[in-house]
Amino acid sequence: MTKLLISGKSTSDKTDELFSIFDLILRDAKLDSQAKIIEMLREAKSDKESAVQGSGHAIANARIRSRYSVIGYINEKMSGVSSLETVKELLEQAKNDFPTLLARLENMRNIILEQSTCRDGMILDLTGDAAVFAKIRASVENFLTNLPGDSPA
Repeated sequence: MTKLLISGKSTSDKTDELFSIFDLILRDAKLDSQAKIIEMLREAKSDKESAVQGSGHAIANARIRSRYSVIGYINEKMSGVSSLETVKELLEQAKNDFPTLLARLENMRNIILEQSTCRDGMILDLTGDAAVFAKIRASVENFLTNLPGDSPA
């Protein structure tokens, strides 16, 4: 099972704007800018390479742990040496075969927003006191209701 995590913080007065940004990320993000995607992948590659150089022992430990548990395997794939290799492959694909990468990204978005599964298993984690929840209730309900999906909001 794979989950997409989108997180953000706002005051109760700005909840509508935060949910608007989440909606923008999910539905309207422009994925067709090859230059921007290459820039983002280069930055991710640089960050991951710096992490390997600065925390080589932790990276090696994570790589070893990946053989003994599912969580260790997932962590290594998401943030270990494997993720660096994946970013390098994606960067090459963005440079040399962008239409294929764009199709993959669009397919991922379509899967996330699939009518039959979008809200299935969704967790919305909010932190605040009773007064905050009372103030943001309408914003939360509006955000959830406007997401595609057959599961109740």
